[in-house]
Amino acid sequence: MTKITSQEKCSGVHSTAEGLFECPECGPLFEEKQKAKPVSTAEIIKFVEYVNEFYGKGVGIYAEDFEGGGVTITQIHQATMQYIESGEPFQGDSMDREAVRTILQENYNPLK
Repeated sequence: MTKITSQEKCSGVHSTAEGLFECPECGPLFEEKQKAKPVSTAEIIKFVEYVNEFYGKGVGIYAEDFEGGGVTITQIHQATMQYIESGEPFQGDSMDREAVRTILQENYNPLK
């Protein structure tokens, strides 16, 4: 963990380029931020299929939220790659699905 020295005054900002740190004035704050692990092709395929079950054209339970009755596998894949490339930690879970949904909504005309 990176630490500031006791001579430095706490700025209230508790992060560095290396991650979050323990402040001697405020005490332990956060775990050091983990570097994003590479995402395998198999993980991407599984996640795209998972997202398709929610927003996929003709099959997704929320497909009707998008103009045309859903989004295509290609659109889901593109949005997934955009999300992964953003550097956000990727777990392939519902939080990631919702983040990809936001990208899909921004790019593929959801119904209002």
